[in-house]
Amino acid sequence: MKNKYEFAYMNQNVIVLVVGLIALGFAEYYNLYILGSFGASIIIITCIFVFISMFYYTKHYIENKDKKTK
Repeated sequence: MKNKYEFAYMNQNVIVLVVGLIALGFAEYYNLYILGSFGASIIIITCIFVFISMFYYTKHYIENKDKKTK
């Protein structure tokens, strides 16, 4: 490993998702409705972006895998 923190590498979308989940949990614990709405909206938007990026990553992976096997 070149970097000692290489094992902890995370995508930016996943980091934003974790922040949204923490905000949602904090809002639930302290009954903060605006923060809860903000956290839920961040989670929904981030999940959409994660699914889109996973789709294109998988599509790119399959195309490259087919090229390598031929």
